Amino acid sequence: MTYNTHCRRPNVPFPEELTNARIEAEDIESFVPNVIFGIPQTVYPAGSALIPELNLGALPSSFDPLKMAANIEQAMPQFSFVGYSYAIALNGQLAASKGLGFANDKVSQGVGVFKMKPTSRVHLASLTKPVTAIGVLRLIEMNKDITLQSGFYNFIERKYPNADSLYRNITLEQLLSHSGGVDTAQEFYCSEIEEALNTKPDAPGAYNYANMNYCLLREVIESVAKEDYLSFMQKNVFDPAGIQNASCEWNDSSAYSWRWQSGGGTPMPDNDYSSVCGAYGMYLSAIEYVRLMVFLRFGKIIDRDTTLVDILNESTRKYRLGVAPIKSNLNGRSYWGHSGRWTQNGYGTRTGMFLTNDGVDAVILCNTAIQKSPSLVTILRDAYEAAFD
Repeated sequence: MTYNTHCRRPNVPFPEELTNARIEAEDIESFVPNVIFGIPQTVYPAGSALIPELNLGALPSSFDPLKMAANIEQAMPQFSFVGYSYAIALNGQLAASKGLGFANDKVSQGVGVFKMKPTSRVHLASLTKPVTAIGVLRLIEMNKDITLQSGFYNFIERKYPNADSLYRNITLEQLLSHSGGVDTAQEFYCSEIEEALNTKPDAPGAYNYANMNYCLLREVIESVAKEDYLSFMQKNVFDPAGIQNASCEWNDSSAYSWRWQSGGGTPMPDNDYSSVCGAYGMYLSAIEYVRLMVFLRFGKIIDRDTTLVDILNESTRKYRLGVAPIKSNLNGRSYWGHSGRWTQNGYGTRTGMFLTNDGVDAVILCNTAIQKSPSLVTILRDAYEAAFD
């Protein structure tokens, strides 16, 4: 496939955006099943250390989260990482978390070395997309006249009045699932929304991963909420989960990891991704991310009668509500996840999140530009499946 770049504006903030998105699309394809799995029942015992009003009940299986943690640590050395962190929750309880390696290296400046911690914030890359999807679901809950089947363009027409008329037929759910026919060749940067909307979309229905879908969802959030994306997300997504001061901008402090080349070398400061934050720009720690997953799972961010996993199981889409189904090697279990990868001038991050129908939420955040396979979602899946007695 060839990509049209002759009309590219020279001042896009992150020229690496499209290349990274195409690689992430390949990562997702690597763990999505060719045949959609069945729909097992979701079973949770009550309980959560992260949600104090619930009391932890008996565990439903022989799954050992500490064994899953050990499996992650055994698998990760195949990558030339500098630092990474992980967190695993089981039925709402934080079961394991750890940081390995280094986050910030300032020895040359005489400030000291900061080790990687599960509380170290890392650029999430496209693990931002599930977070934005939560924001869209919260927006719908707050506005009863909006549904997943609402056309997205109605909300942003005033700002972008010259879009091709076919965009009126594309729904919020189709943007969330990369199935609306938007920018299927991945030609447009998040800073080029107007240019993208001036082109004809493909026929909706087929899955085609593109950052532009989530750039447009950010625009919808800001238009409906009448405030900037991060302010809305903080009040309506992060605050309910007890996550303070979420950021799309790197901070030169021990709370934030620097980014590294594969194998080490000299670290680089990270970026301010505020302009692209809906698609790939958020910073969170492993603990914060898994906390968000737990609070979403147990209905503490979005009120609903069914669980998140039940909602995901309602569809046979390859990608829905910010996550994709993952190939399962165990009968009766189904999983979803998302990978993230960002590389700029050889420096970057690699990330993965994973959730199951039997109560496991897990994430790995690596501060190093890892190019080799497998994806960190595959690492999490294999570590989980090898953690049963």
